[in-house]
Amino acid sequence: MKRLITLALLLMSFSYAQVSFDMGGDLKTDFGVFFDDGLFSTASTQLDLKLAGEVGSGFFPDASFNALVRGKYNAITNTSSFSIREAYATAYLGDFDLSVGNQKVFWGSVDGFNPVDQINPRDLSNPFVDPEEQKTPIPMLRVVYNSAFDLKLDAVVIPVHVASTLPGARWQPKQAPMQLPPGVQIVGQNPVINNLPEAKVGNIQYGVRASYNLDLLEGADVSASYFHGIRTTPTASAKLIPTANRGQFKVQPSLNYDMYDLIGLDFSVALPATVIRGEFAYTITGDPEGIIPTIQNHSFAAVLGSEYTFAGDIMTVGQIMFDYTAADKGKDASTRISSLLTASYDIDNYMNTKIIWLQNYSDGSGALRPAFTYKFADGVSASADVVFLYGSDTSQFGSLSKNSSLNLSFDYSF
Repeated sequence: MKRLITLALLLMSFSYAQVSFDMGGDLKTDFGVFFDDGLFSTASTQLDLKLAGEVGSGFFPDASFNALVRGKYNAITNTSSFSIREAYATAYLGDFDLSVGNQKVFWGSVDGFNPVDQINPRDLSNPFVDPEEQKTPIPMLRVVYNSAFDLKLDAVVIPVHVASTLPGARWQPKQAPMQLPPGVQIVGQNPVINNLPEAKVGNIQYGVRASYNLDLLEGADVSASYFHGIRTTPTASAKLIPTANRGQFKVQPSLNYDMYDLIGLDFSVALPATVIRGEFAYTITGDPEGIIPTIQNHSFAAVLGSEYTFAGDIMTVGQIMFDYTAADKGKDASTRISSLLTASYDIDNYMNTKIIWLQNYSDGSGALRPAFTYKFADGVSASADVVFLYGSDTSQFGSLSKNSSLNLSFDYSF
């Protein structure tokens, strides 16, 4: 009798707490070739399986869950990989949303250059992939408070540091040779030491962002944020290790991930014909005097952009960015002014063309990426693009000009 009562109670609980979910996925094949030497830049097949669901019997869910599993085969290296990308659950507790698990967070207002958005590490193995696709989901606790007064608070806690995937040797920028004192001879190099941060309480990362909607023009919002984190890309340094022979040394390179505090401000304003967006980020490090080679210096970045649709439905996004990094002791500070321009046009219901132009005005280098996409049917498309890098051999993009490439892809979403 007790078993029957228990079973009845379980059935009643399931009837009141309904679960609904959707499953889908994406199958994508990429192929690319470098113009310089004819080597393949990419040759891979990737399968994403997605699960999204809700729990609750009312009009609004009590909770939701999301998962994305990825399998990938790289034909160039003949290797396969499997990873759990997103895997998190969200509980809706009145004005609070509580999310736990592997997830991605976007802070900021601008698409493209995002100095405020520094929470998630990135997969930089191909630097010219969509920035949002580069983001790597990581374990975190996220709490969002939605106030009735157009105020939103977004807080994150990241217990364990996860590093970004670095680009391959072909994409690494050229390093200036070490300045050696007289009588010093380099006879070799030791393996690189990768000083990944330990999983401990002192390395917990956290941040909060406050956003406020303004009753201004066609709509506006402004946000202020603070993030205490550890860099996901390392600071490279090297020192000389003496050998048994006098005057002969080996180079000991190391990668270090220093801690920093980021103060950010971002906004967006909708006008009758355009949207203006901006971001400002000031990064404070543990080396204010520029004397510690393993720690990056203070920096400031500002971005201002706009979105506008011309006659004929040509959608454009333009941005200009200013970067400043404080100087090492005895050296000059570093500044850079860059711009990003994208234009997209739907030729018809099946064809789209897009062009992306990056320009570094400080060294004259840039990147141009025209693309064409053809849609065969709902969820089935193919695309082709060319990445053209130009500039002097010592410039940001010109030093990578041998990586100009042609890329083809086929995508099936289900």
